[in-house]
Amino acid sequence: MPTEDTDVIKLAFQGAVSLMGTESVLPSQFFDNSGHGARALGERGLALAVLEDALKTYQKYVFVKDPVGRVIFDEADIWIFSRDRSWPFSFLNLCEALEINPSYVRRVLRQWLERSTTSQFRGGTG
Repeated sequence: MPTEDTDVIKLAFQGAVSLMGTESVLPSQFFDNSGHGARALGERGLALAVLEDALKTYQKYVFVKDPVGRVIFDEADIWIFSRDRSWPFSFLNLCEALEINPSYVRRVLRQWLERSTTSQFRGGTG
């Protein structure tokens, strides 16, 4: 079971900004008020909220066994790991708009899943 919903999200956003090249990403780096206006701020906020929701959904439903939960997880998993760029709210397009490296986010999720699976296995046997 995931330790905390925000752990993967924090890790995914730390160092994920490809153009900034920083180790940690502050909300102010995503929500730049200078010259972009409220509309741009709102669009970036929406993009970030969609991405954050997908990561939380992935974590929350990754180990569920019930059919409804599996469908929810599968949808998040397919969206995050898809290479589709044909629609504005695809994972790759949102990452690009937010200047986040999608490969990094995916790698962090895979590492989290490996650790969580190992922890769950140990917890069930010991």
